[in-house]
Amino acid sequence: MELIIPLKSSKKPIYEQIYEYIKNEIKSGNLRTCEKLPSTRKLSSDLKISRSTVQLAYAQLEAEGYVEACASRGYFISKIEELYNLEQSESLKGNENYEKVHTIFKEKTFSYNNIIGGKDKESTKKNIIDFSPRGIDFSAFPYTVWRKLSRDTFADDNTSMFSSGDHKGELALREAIASYLHHARAVEASADRVIIGAGNEYLMLVLGIILGKRRIAIENPTYKQAYRVLKSMGWDISAISMDESGVKTSDLKKSCADIVYTMPSHQYPTGIVMSASRRSEIINWAVEDKKRYIIEDDYDSEFRYKGRPIPAMQGMGGADNVIYIGTFSKAIAPAIRVSFMLLPERLMEAYERQAGFLSCTVPRPFQNILYNFIADGHFERHLNRMRKIYKSKHDIFIDELKPFLEKFDIIGSNAGHHLILKSKTGKSAQYLAELAAQKGVKVYPIDDFFIDDLYMNDFNSGDFDTDDFIKKRIDKTVILGYAPLSIKDIRKGLLLLKEVWL
Repeated sequence: MELIIPLKSSKKPIYEQIYEYIKNEIKSGNLRTCEKLPSTRKLSSDLKISRSTVQLAYAQLEAEGYVEACASRGYFISKIEELYNLEQSESLKGNENYEKVHTIFKEKTFSYNNIIGGKDKESTKKNIIDFSPRGIDFSAFPYTVWRKLSRDTFADDNTSMFSSGDHKGELALREAIASYLHHARAVEASADRVIIGAGNEYLMLVLGIILGKRRIAIENPTYKQAYRVLKSMGWDISAISMDESGVKTSDLKKSCADIVYTMPSHQYPTGIVMSASRRSEIINWAVEDKKRYIIEDDYDSEFRYKGRPIPAMQGMGGADNVIYIGTFSKAIAPAIRVSFMLLPERLMEAYERQAGFLSCTVPRPFQNILYNFIADGHFERHLNRMRKIYKSKHDIFIDELKPFLEKFDIIGSNAGHHLILKSKTGKSAQYLAELAAQKGVKVYPIDDFFIDDLYMNDFNSGDFDTDDFIKKRIDKTVILGYAPLSIKDIRKGLLLLKEVWL
């Protein structure tokens, strides 16, 4: 193959120009899947540059999943339908609102390790291998890029940045988020309907101010932090069971709720991906009554390991009825504490009237850093790099679990940061967790994620069929997360579990 790459005399390094040219050719389809790239030696000779420069460019493309290196054969174009292509609106960079988003906080006040996040104290105990479903991998975090963006943000003196800023969040960042949601999640988004806040919990509290006291249906088992927030708001809560396709529409209708909280792309903790037909059923339920809404929590949709990411419900014809909530906690880091909520147009007047007095809870310098991280293409590269890392861990995890298949079913694979193991032998999750603890391994019984005061009453009353999908898993299922663990620890932990579980 011949590649004619136009190199320019600019501040941009040559390896980066090569990387961007090849990446764009792959995205446009000019370079196709399985097509072989020129060798590093040949391309460096053709371009009259050093071989190490080409190697740097190829290494970056490989790290982000655009190419694959095959030993003794060379570099080949990967399947890119699974990669993120977050094209940015031309209006983002150079937007006057972006130019205003600066601060003069002193750099010495920041500890970058603290900004990015720390480890759970319990997981740092000696000899503990913690299969936590909550952690992420920080090993490939672009610290250098984040540090540079932070310095750039703090470099310009701009006294106006001491003000609280836009109550919804800085316009430039909201435009970047709207563009990201449109391209990555097929969401119908506009910046004026995006609300930025420090965590999903805050945004749900804002939602409570807008909507007032409501009756809400929530998946069970579920993300308990969301349940606690909803309970603190005084909302009437109904627990809804699930089957293989997601939340059961029949039970939703019986609940008499006018709002449903769901995680259709990868339900936490079960890992269920709601089917397209079930999504349509839930949307149809919502449109039957103008008072009904769907709260779609899309917390980790970026990480799916087979096929393209499934589009959000909001983009499936539910834009007027779906309140979409997302976060950068899984995609970047939990401690950054940046979440966003996309409201339907018909709720914007209520938002301005009842919650417009609230200031944005994310500091303006963090908003500026994150905006540049997205607008400069670092977020797209980071997502593709992390997706490759997590897919590698996921595939190794699945492979190492093969000896367990005789006594366990594996549920919820191909997405997210954790898997579900259901015992075929009837051993309780608590017993399995105790056996694991004896070997210095921590696993998580799914029982801990049930809302006992809501679900167990219905469960004991016999309201659900005996073949209910979730009911069959109660007390026999454990959750194993793998994101924060090294491949060495994944293998070691599963080897220890094999000794006591098989």
